[in-house]
Amino acid sequence: AELIVLLLLIAPILEEFIFRLAIWNALEKLIKDKAIVLVTTTLLFSVGHLMAIWFVPEQYRIFVLYQTLYVTLLGLATGWARAESKSIFAPVLIHFGFNLGFYLAH
Repeated sequence: AELIVLLLLIAPILEEFIFRLAIWNALEKLIKDKAIVLVTTTLLFSVGHLMAIWFVPEQYRIFVLYQTLYVTLLGLATGWARAESKSIFAPVLIHFGFNLGFYLAH
């Protein structure tokens, strides 16, 4: 039950509010080019996931590397949705759907 709450509620909401709302809005004030804002928030999102590599047992480090690759794609998708919709709702839904798919496939 905790995994479901974390994966399907807390992570999509918290991560999107951090990367596609707080950081996005701050960068938009500094950088007028939306593509640079999108790439920057995506890279920060990816690095945020990569940082786990220092805190997991060695046998899980390859998973963290793979995760970093696919969350880069997720970051691009949620960033694009944020840019197009000018709303946080679309990125949260995309992130939720992605995590739901990951959970169901697992």
